[in-house]
Amino acid sequence: MPRQFGIFRVDELREATNNFSRLLGEGGCGRVYRGTLTSGEVVAVKRWAVGSDAQDSLTELMNELTTLGSIVHPNLLPV
Repeated sequence: MPRQFGIFRVDELREATNNFSRLLGEGGCGRVYRGTLTSGEVVAVKRWAVGSDAQDSLTELMNELTTLGSIVHPNLLPV
């Protein structure tokens, strides 16, 4: 069953990632940061980087989220 993704405000993500300072890695459509939610849960936060073609970039991001949301793996947190 596909997972649901949380929706957060930018200020919440800035706080969770210490202003996007905890870089974990970088992918085709953005960087991934380590974050800690106010609940104490540790999460990975992907910050979308708009490429030269915003629509293609958004499609790539949505495809990535859909794929990750359907994978069950011990290193991926359920949402």
